[in-house]
Amino acid sequence: MAYTMTEKILARAAGVPAVRAGDEILARPDFVIAYDFPGYTDVFFKEAKEEFGVDKVPSPERFVLFIDHMVPAAAPKEEELHKITRAWGKEQGVPVHEREGIGHQVSAELGYATPGAFAVHFDGHVSQLGAFGTLAMGARKSVLETFVSERMAMVVPGTVKIEITGTVQPGVMARDIFHHLVRVLGPSSCRFKVVELCGPVIDAMSIEGRQTICGQAMFLGATTMLIAPDAKTLEHAATRAKIALDPVYPDADAVYDRVVTVDVSGLAPIVVAPPSPANTRDLTEYAGTEVHMGYLGSCASGRLEDLRAAAQVLKGRKIKPGFQLHVVPTSQAIMSQAASEGLISTLVDAGAFISSSSCDYCYGRIATMTDGQRAVSTGTLNTPVAWAAPIPKSSSATPPWSPPPPWKAASPTRALSRTRRCAMSLPTLHGRAAWVFTEDDFDIDLIVGIKNIKITDINELAAVTMSSYDPDFAQTVAKGDLLVGGENFGYGHPHYPAMRAMRHLGVAGVVAESFSPGFFRGEISMGFPLIACPGIRSATQRWDSLQVDWARGVVVNERTGVALPFEPWTSTERATIEAGGFTPYLQARLARERAQTAAGAAGKGA
Repeated sequence: MAYTMTEKILARAAGVPAVRAGDEILARPDFVIAYDFPGYTDVFFKEAKEEFGVDKVPSPERFVLFIDHMVPAAAPKEEELHKITRAWGKEQGVPVHEREGIGHQVSAELGYATPGAFAVHFDGHVSQLGAFGTLAMGARKSVLETFVSERMAMVVPGTVKIEITGTVQPGVMARDIFHHLVRVLGPSSCRFKVVELCGPVIDAMSIEGRQTICGQAMFLGATTMLIAPDAKTLEHAATRAKIALDPVYPDADAVYDRVVTVDVSGLAPIVVAPPSPANTRDLTEYAGTEVHMGYLGSCASGRLEDLRAAAQVLKGRKIKPGFQLHVVPTSQAIMSQAASEGLISTLVDAGAFISSSSCDYCYGRIATMTDGQRAVSTGTLNTPVAWAAPIPKSSSATPPWSPPPPWKAASPTRALSRTRRCAMSLPTLHGRAAWVFTEDDFDIDLIVGIKNIKITDINELAAVTMSSYDPDFAQTVAKGDLLVGGENFGYGHPHYPAMRAMRHLGVAGVVAESFSPGFFRGEISMGFPLIACPGIRSATQRWDSLQVDWARGVVVNERTGVALPFEPWTSTERATIEAGGFTPYLQARLARERAQTAAGAAGKGA
């Protein structure tokens, strides 16, 4: 039998001879990686102890924490969060790395990027460890399971193989190549899949370039991305790897969901214009556009080769007066090496402002813009007001632009074990369509505005919800209302505040053509129903009354009488919604497992 890299790694992690795409398994991650952020790690710490009675995490040597957001702290509540993280790490015997750089990069430097390993994080950008042959997934709140149990429930994802061929032209970097993949294949082309990346362009690419591409996997809709180890990655891992594992390679006749070849010979430098990472344009379209700020950094593009490229351009030159250039090396180790090479002094002499490594520029905590300003940025987000693909690969500004022509991919579905059953314990969903989002690949952060995702007060958050779409939305929405969306709804790097605000306003669920994986996993784990229903967007007008008929497996528009079938959930997704969220679901599942173990032991004793 032939297997993909994902199938081989997860079979070992599940302790079974073999797995196939669609299998529901219990897998033991080799590494659990996280950074402290309000509403994430602090909640995990609290729930593990108070909801599950777990005083010590299982196998603490698997865990590592990073303090890379809100560094340095600008308010007492931020330092309090860091204090909680440090104390938890000390209590649990878990290393906490602080002020060493962005965790996704530092974890690779520390050896958590071990070829053949299985790693989880709540943040999907951990996929960049795939550059080393590590299967690294963003599991959203499901990562809580690893804090209370050795194993976590999951479905083995299918795999899309992408071979990149051709000759890379001067000025074209890894970020250009990735966003070209989004342009050619589509932002939902790999939804819920793992991408195996290969080909002569990847073979010739530096490890840093591979990290850049793998770290952006979510913008193809992928769960993660993998590159088979070669001499470069094995040499990197030889002195760093945290555990001893054999590297994993795909079998020559492995079965893939799709195999795609992309030739990049004709690719020129590109930009990605707001409001979506899917809006890829040729750089020449923006030649002459005035920009006011620049950001070179992030977990995607602040490594040595990025700094070298910038220094090469700026050596002996000065940046334009009034332009603000922020340079943030991805880690302190990179900062040190850049200083040794003279790159930092070159950039400073040109007028750049150098900052220590942190994630704070990406989500707008530092160096935010105001109305009328434009930026070029290497950040991971590409929405107005946040930093948005190396300078000048992406623009987070708002220059005039028209959306690209519609691109229709084949409707990718998850290879999952699914059953349709009458569900009497599922929540009643019967309400008005409070809003119909007509866009495909909609970034839900825009619901509250990216500058507002840092707001924690729920009333304040609710007050700004949909304000740029309908200023009266918060006053007109009612309990039980639903939202309707297009293809790949929740695309980008979704954060919790938007749907938290919607739930506070009474919204009971979302019915969309399809969902982006990160958003889907995150909201299902909150017990918030997301229903994929092809055809719902064109069949619904705002304020139509919709009913989800669980028994028939359809969504009914009561104005028109149209009934559209929806995609059933996996058994875990369904049980999570029935329980009201991931925490109560996990409590019930672990209780059943303990009862079964006890019954088995009693049977053997008899």
